[in-house]
Amino acid sequence: MKRQKSSAAKAHKLTGKKSSRRSPVRALVGILAVGICLGFGIWMLKFRAQPTPPVVALGLLDPALRSLIETSRVAVVRAPESGAAWGRLGETLQAAEFFPEARLCYSNAAVRDPQNFRWPYLSGVLEQVGDPALAVRHLTRATELAAGRTDSPRFQLARTLVEQGQFDQAEPHLKLLLASNPGHAAARVELGRVHLARGAFKQATLALQPALTNQYTMRSSLLLGAQIAQRNGQPEVAAQLARRASTMPRSFDWPDPVLHDVQALRTDRARLAEQANRLLQQQKFPEAGAVVQKMLDAAPNDPEGLLLWGRLNYLQRRCPEAETAYRQLLRFQPDSLNALVQLGLALMCQEQWTNAAVTLERALALKPDFAQAHGNLGLARSKSGDTAGAIRAFRDALRNTPGDLAAHLNLAEELANAGLLEEAEQHVAHAAALNPKDPRVIQARTQLGVK
Repeated sequence: MKRQKSSAAKAHKLTGKKSSRRSPVRALVGILAVGICLGFGIWMLKFRAQPTPPVVALGLLDPALRSLIETSRVAVVRAPESGAAWGRLGETLQAAEFFPEARLCYSNAAVRDPQNFRWPYLSGVLEQVGDPALAVRHLTRATELAAGRTDSPRFQLARTLVEQGQFDQAEPHLKLLLASNPGHAAARVELGRVHLARGAFKQATLALQPALTNQYTMRSSLLLGAQIAQRNGQPEVAAQLARRASTMPRSFDWPDPVLHDVQALRTDRARLAEQANRLLQQQKFPEAGAVVQKMLDAAPNDPEGLLLWGRLNYLQRRCPEAETAYRQLLRFQPDSLNALVQLGLALMCQEQWTNAAVTLERALALKPDFAQAHGNLGLARSKSGDTAGAIRAFRDALRNTPGDLAAHLNLAEELANAGLLEEAEQHVAHAAALNPKDPRVIQARTQLGVK
């Protein structure tokens, strides 16, 4: 028996290698090890650490919206891989004006629901003020995903590109919008801006025509038409268009079904805000105060409620109280354009000229084409003794609204103070062309000896 060798042993002796045969036990162990590793890997993928939905202070919100945010957050916790759940939470947070938290939710929604245009679209809308370049990337992706099913992403993309001065990139999108809907008045306004930037005044005027009769674009198209006429050497036409625009209330935003869905989540608040605004326009201050107080009782730090409370006090010349309301709002939303502009007015009301100028400069950093803010900045700088700064601000105001009679007269006064009498006379003449019977024009012409 000792002399007998197995074939395997012989093979080992001849080749010097061990046999490749494995015992059944070792093979089974290997198979089990592989299976365990695969199973563990699958388990890790399924139960890997998930991002935590944001936590916000809900105590100050109205009960309906607070409940909606709470239930939406629970839905994310229960289904962290659901893009729809993340997106819904983002919409509720956006409705409550928790914008950074909403952006975080939309980012997670886009990862989990990558073919849904809503999430990059809403992200792009929220980034338009803070990071326009990022907004363009999000809106471009949303436009690709929407594939023409809704024009909202393409329009927002085109408008953002126009605001950034990227006219060549914006124009193809505007033409696509008008090819599918020739009556798209908002797209025509933006196309008019593109033509104006290129000095194509005739094309700009033609593009605007349908927008002049649309309730959403009438005021903005008249103001743009005034700029076109002014640059085209038609000051009388510019003055006429600017006067028409000045008699109109602020236009509503162009209808957007996606944003409407988000805004509709605050139905009660929106209704109260609309009621308060209407009462303020009618100067029914006690009634407006009762409505605003109702908003603030439900949510003491509600941004729109604080904005309305500040406006109510400002209109009644209770300017320190207005300042307090706006500063409280800015603690929660430091980049609120409306709050900064209104705070600037409240400070001017208290003759805090330097502080007002700093505040208005912050507002203009957010919206450089805000003509009214440039005009107020000019007044604040003038009162603080900064003649050169006032001249720059009034020129910026006229660059954005050429038919502004007050800006022409204010600029003329500052130019005269700086000894630039010839240019001052030119601006008084522009003001006279706008309205020769205005008492301010008559006084300015008398002071400068302009016929």
